[in-house]
Amino acid sequence: MRASWPAVAATTIVMAISASVALGAEPDLLQVIPRLLAKNRNLEHHGFSAKLLKSGWVVSYCPDNTCDVIRAPKDMSRAALGDFTLLWLYYASGYIYLQRFVEIDAPPYVQQVLERRSGSCPREPELALASCVLSTIAVSDKLRLFFRRSDEGATVETRKAISDSLSEASIAEVRAWQTKAWQK
Repeated sequence: MRASWPAVAATTIVMAISASVALGAEPDLLQVIPRLLAKNRNLEHHGFSAKLLKSGWVVSYCPDNTCDVIRAPKDMSRAALGDFTLLWLYYASGYIYLQRFVEIDAPPYVQQVLERRSGSCPREPELALASCVLSTIAVSDKLRLFFRRSDEGATVETRKAISDSLSEASIAEVRAWQTKAWQK
């Protein structure tokens, strides 16, 4: 008995996905992140976008009238930008809207990125590793971080210092603030 076309197609797709996982193919995190953020039922719109413009990459997370903005040169690889963005949202962003993302959806991806990008970074404590990986990517790929606020018809974008925003102390402070806010 011959298998039907849909069954063959489904089997082929499953085999292709399994093969890419077995070969260590990395997911496109710039596509995965919005799907993870969309699982937050408390937000009408998850506010994530990643665009390659003539001037370079612009990644933004704007769940309300404020935004985290990451700007990168156009020659930065999509994979490296996805890795940085995932780690930024997970460790350094600080939005309270990210609770489900941080606690449930992102951890498996975060662990893969940390393992892949750890290089000569200290493995412990976790926040030191995260700070080192984020800083290494930011410096090597010439990333710039901004905070944008839109209020009363005006939009103001302020550059954030990489060394301050990605320090272990800053990441620990952000996580402590988030955890306290989530407990309310």
